[in-house]
Amino acid sequence: MRTVPGLPVNDVIVELRGHDAIRAGEKTVMLDRYSIDGVVWGRETLWLDAAGVLGADSSRRAVR
Repeated sequence: MRTVPGLPVNDVIVELRGHDAIRAGEKTVMLDRYSIDGVVWGRETLWLDAAGVLGADSSRRAVR
């Protein structure tokens, strides 16, 4: 997978990490939580709904 920024040879790892329920008013929405490593520094977390629409994104930097 080619990444920007990054080189075409970056290893990108995508893992399904669980399912979360959130309340939006009267409605409960189920989101799939994915961990993505290798795109930028640290690790990204994405939440997608059943249609694959982005529900949220979080990025954290690995401190060593």
